Amino acid sequence: MPTEVLADTGLMSNAFYLEIDGSPMTMLTGVSGLEIGVTATDMQQTTKDGKITWTRTLGTKQTIGTLSLTRLAVTDAGSDGIWSWFKDTSLKGALKEARKGGSVVLYSSDGQELARYTFTNGWISKIALDSLDISSGNPLKETLTLEIDYLERTK
Repeated sequence: MPTEVLADTGLMSNAFYLEIDGSPMTMLTGVSGLEIGVTATDMQQTTKDGKITWTRTLGTKQTIGTLSLTRLAVTDAGSDGIWSWFKDTSLKGALKEARKGGSVVLYSSDGQELARYTFTNGWISKIALDSLDISSGNPLKETLTLEIDYLERTK
């Protein structure tokens, strides 16, 4: 059993940012959906003596995902890049203009980039505000639902 701590074995991030087309757009407080996988396909085969066997094999494409990004709600949606992107494209049905490349970037407490998940053809399908509750005293958060065509970990 090891008696010393191994350096750089765990990923611990203190800050998450959303970048769109190479520019930082917003700080995030939570991210889910950073899943990279491929489809699996079941194949049935019959042997020469008539026995049926099943084989699970690699499918033909990467699974397509949805990212759920949480951030503090902004006070002025009119001057916010995320709200502008959503209102000017997705809400108007302009999917071609809505699709953008970007990254979810994880940073350490000293500002060093730790990891980067890069997506293609991302577009906002929904922005949801937390439930309103006057007794909670917590800052309000928005959850952005981002539909993507492709995701890879690039760092």
